[in-house]
Amino acid sequence: MMKKIFIIINIALVSIVKAQVGINTTTPNLSSMLDIVSSDKGVLFPQYELLSLTSNTSPVNNPVKGSIIYNKGTGGSNYPKGYFYWTGNVWERMLMNNEVDQILRIQVFGGTSSQPIIIPNGTGNNIVSFNNTGIINTIPGVTFSGGQNITLPAGTYRVDVTLDCYNDSTSVAAFITNYSFFVVNAGIVNTSNALLTDLKTGTQISGNGYAPGKIQGYKFTYILQLPASQSVRLMLNHGNGFSEGGNTYANQSGLVVTFYKMYE
Repeated sequence: MMKKIFIIINIALVSIVKAQVGINTTTPNLSSMLDIVSSDKGVLFPQYELLSLTSNTSPVNNPVKGSIIYNKGTGGSNYPKGYFYWTGNVWERMLMNNEVDQILRIQVFGGTSSQPIIIPNGTGNNIVSFNNTGIINTIPGVTFSGGQNITLPAGTYRVDVTLDCYNDSTSVAAFITNYSFFVVNAGIVNTSNALLTDLKTGTQISGNGYAPGKIQGYKFTYILQLPASQSVRLMLNHGNGFSEGGNTYANQSGLVVTFYKMYE
């Protein structure tokens, strides 16, 4: 008799281990391992202040791909509040449709016959003037009609800057030592040219050298937080960072600055 009871208990335990899990239901959906039923409650994910998008030790140690957390964004985090998932290399934010739709994109076009100068010869801390531009804007409250200043409403933005350019200098000394970059760093500044973001060192994503007419491509990405409406500018430094032996021009793909307004 005891042997039969023991066998029945074992069978029941195996069934429980292999069964689906239902919370507040005795009949979980056959397509799910976990089925949570409620008429007036939600599911609460772990909440943190996300300090680094690339850390695999904090807030979660060795996260598995697909792990989901919620960034509170109320303390030391520089990232917008919302859900993030681990891709294996970075915490990627889950975007809503209204976030993706709210963008301001400004492009300085190059051309086959005339290319605009984006960093004049002999300048450092150069502020880009968007006078020859193509504009796409779906962010309410933006004021921009060309020139250096772009007025944005309060909020958190991801700013992507991509640059396809060439330089007419013949001197290697005109470029940053050991790298021969046309653009050494870039940042988003206010109308007094004080930095609103970190100053990013140039990351060259394409290129074929530094001789006259050679082409280089760059990309910079920032998180910009504005507590109130403010005018911002794009600052580019090139050559050795102080003086330069030539002009830097926008090539055919041009200079593109995109502001993504995050949902908050």
